[in-house]
Amino acid sequence: MGRSGTPRKYPLHQEKNPQIKKRGSEGGEIAREINVPLSVCHSVFHHFSPKIVQGDFLRTTAGMTVELTCESHAGKPKAELTWLDGEGNVVTDDIEYTTQLLGDDKRANAALKWTLTPRREHDGKTFTCRSENPALTQPLHARISLEVKYPPEITLKVSSDKIMEHDNVKFTCEAVANPGDVNIKWQRNDEVIVGDHSTTYTITRVTREYNKDTISCEVSNAVGTTKSTHTLNVLYGPVFRSTIENVAADIGSEVTLSCDVDGNPKPDTVWTFEGSDAVLSTQSKLVIPSTDAGQSWQVHLQSHSGGIC
Repeated sequence: MGRSGTPRKYPLHQEKNPQIKKRGSEGGEIAREINVPLSVCHSVFHHFSPKIVQGDFLRTTAGMTVELTCESHAGKPKAELTWLDGEGNVVTDDIEYTTQLLGDDKRANAALKWTLTPRREHDGKTFTCRSENPALTQPLHARISLEVKYPPEITLKVSSDKIMEHDNVKFTCEAVANPGDVNIKWQRNDEVIVGDHSTTYTITRVTREYNKDTISCEVSNAVGTTKSTHTLNVLYGPVFRSTIENVAADIGSEVTLSCDVDGNPKPDTVWTFEGSDAVLSTQSKLVIPSTDAGQSWQVHLQSHSGGIC
């Protein structure tokens, strides 16, 4: 206290053993040590590595929805979580972020759920959960790898786009599947070709009877069965289905002549008067409104490839 009775303020410095010193009226000095608790205010950040609830490996089946959940516990402040796909891209769809404040109202748990429907292309991929907050100079990561089982995916190949009658035609069935243990069946018009279970099937000297038939490759594994079908287009020249015969008619009466023809592609039909190049009709039937005795007509068949019968 000062002489006037008013309190005096003495500056304190942050020392291990601070002292208060007072100078007496005779120039003497007394000192006494006191313990002064010093409060230092600073921010403390906490962060723990993220964890994926499903572990670091998940085996699943294509088309079956799964949930991948990444958690970070007791973060101060709460962790910012992000899912990255197999190519390192940020996942934004089907994401749900939740937090839970702990009892001290300072730390918080965080979780990020990704609802995913796996496909074939996810098989063997690794997904990453990235965790960030101000306590970290660099993000922390947790990873999970997927094995996706899926039914066969088929590519059916044919040896030629243009199949002529009497050609050999080879079919190749390429299948990708997980598991890769597959069973192959070949079918013609949905009927199993007995005894052939290889990846190739060959028709030797294909005939016109195969035209518009279907050849199918059916592949099965433990997950499912897939089928791929090719419709044959066999090219062959024009032929008469039935013999054109002479027609008897009364003079002056109407006569209809018919030409029943087969070919692939469909042949062009041309009717001409015998000994003349003049085209009378290009239809399968020729109608003659009035006939004379001894008249005759010719029919020409021409395929699009240039063949003439």
